[in-house]
Amino acid sequence: MGGKKKKAAGGSGGKEGDEEDLSVDNFMKAYRKKCTELGCDVSKIMREKYEAFQDEGEPIDKVTAL
Repeated sequence: MGGKKKKAAGGSGGKEGDEEDLSVDNFMKAYRKKCTELGCDVSKIMREKYEAFQDEGEPIDKVTAL
C-alpha cells in the first residue's frame, strides 16, 4: 500500500483559467465524424448554431428540433 501521489506542479506558472475552452469545437469534430460513420447529414440547426458560435461567439444554450 503506497501513499497518495501528489499532483505535479504546472510548468507554465499560469492560472488554470487561462486555457481556451475547446469543448464546443471538440464536440462538433466528434459529431461530424459520427455522422460520417453513420452515413447521415449533419443537422442544419447544429451547423447554424456552430457557425454562429464561431463567427460571433454566441453561446449554444439549447438545440431543439421542431
